[in-house]
Amino acid sequence: MTSKATGCGGGARANTPAAERWSSLPGDLLSISYLRLTTTIDRVRFAAVCTAWRAAASRHLPRSALPWLILDPSGAHRTNRVYCPEEGVVLPRLSLPGEAVQRCLVGSHEGGWIASSQAPFKIINFFTDTEVALSAHTRPHTDDPLLLRKVVFSEQPTLSSCILAGVTRMHMLAVYKVGCPEAGWTIRGPRGNDHLMDIAFCNGELYGTTQNPKYLIKFEFVVNKHGALVGVKINYRFCMLESYRENPEHIRYIVELRGELVMVVRGYRSYKDFTAFRLVHGNIGLQHYNYYNYPYKWVEVHNFGDYALFLGPTCSKAVQVPAGARCDIQKNHIYFSHHRCLRRNSEIPRDGKVFFTSLNDDGYRVYYKKEERVLSKGYYAIGVVRPPMWIFPPGI
Repeated sequence: MTSKATGCGGGARANTPAAERWSSLPGDLLSISYLRLTTTIDRVRFAAVCTAWRAAASRHLPRSALPWLILDPSGAHRTNRVYCPEEGVVLPRLSLPGEAVQRCLVGSHEGGWIASSQAPFKIINFFTDTEVALSAHTRPHTDDPLLLRKVVFSEQPTLSSCILAGVTRMHMLAVYKVGCPEAGWTIRGPRGNDHLMDIAFCNGELYGTTQNPKYLIKFEFVVNKHGALVGVKINYRFCMLESYRENPEHIRYIVELRGELVMVVRGYRSYKDFTAFRLVHGNIGLQHYNYYNYPYKWVEVHNFGDYALFLGPTCSKAVQVPAGARCDIQKNHIYFSHHRCLRRNSEIPRDGKVFFTSLNDDGYRVYYKKEERVLSKGYYAIGVVRPPMWIFPPGI
C-alpha cells in the first residue's frame, strides 16, 4: 500500500527513500541554499520541490523580481508567451485573465498587475486573476469612448488611495482614484495644441513631458471634502536642456530613479544612443521666466548605480539589480522594448539574436534582442501589432 506524497515531489506519487532524504534536509541548510539563489525562476523552482522546501522559502522576505516581457500585449489570444531576460528563456504559455482578452495591455505595476486600454476598464493581476473594476465614466463627459495609450500607478491598486494616471489616444491626461469610483476618470489636456507624451510618478507626485522638451508639467490633484478626485491643475516648469535640437526621431521617457526625476532621450547625440538627465533646480534667469513656477534644468546622468532602466511605450521603470546576480540583467544598463513593431519583411541585423519565433493565424512573428552601443539592449518584434510590454512578477 502506498501513501500520497507529502514530502518531495509535491504530487500524488509514492514516497521513496530518496524523496524522503531530500525533504528531511535540515532547515538551516535549506535556508542557506535558498538565499544563494539570485533569479526569480530559480526561487520558484526551489519552492516547488516539496512541502519542506516551500516552507523554508516562505520563512524569508520576498525579494523583488526583475521585469519580464509579455511578447504580445495586444490581448488577441487567451494565452501569451512571456520572456524572462534575466535567464534568457521564454516561459511556457501563460493564460491571460478573461477580462484582459481582446483588450490591449497598456501598463503594469509591481506584483503582477496589468491595465487594459479600454472599457470595461479593469486592473488585473496577471498571476492571481485578482481584479479591480473601474468605472468608464469621464469628467468632463464625452461621447467618445476613453482609450488609453499608457497607464501608471501611484501605488498598489488594492489600496483605496491608489491613483491611476493614463495618457489618452488624444495625448491628454486621464486620472482615476481607485477608492472613489463614482468620480470616474478626470480628463485634462496641456494648454493649446501641446500633446502629453509621457508620464511618471516621482515621490508620489505626477509629472509629464510634452512635445516641447523645454516644458515639464507637474500635475496637482484636486480632491473634495470626501477625498474624491474632482480636478487636476497643470503647472508648467521651464527646463533648460543644453545643446538640444528637437528631432521627430527622438524618443523621450521619464522615470523615477532613487527619488529623482530622470528623462531618457534616445538619439540625443546619435541615432541609437541613450542619454539620461536628472532634474535639478537651475540658477538661470529667474527674472525672465516669471510665468513658470521655477527655473529648472536637466543635468546629464552618467551612472545609475545598482539600478537598471527598463523602458518601453507602455512602461518605463528603474529597478534595483540584486547584488551578485548571475544573470543577463546588469546594473547601470538600459533595457528597452522598441517603440514600434517592425514590418514582416524587415531584416534581422547580423548582431541580432533571435529568442523566439512563432507561426499562427496572424502570420509569422520574430522576436530578437540586440546589444546597442552604450550599455543598452533592445528587444524588437517583427510581424506583431504591439511591441512587447514589461511586467513585474510577484516577489518571492
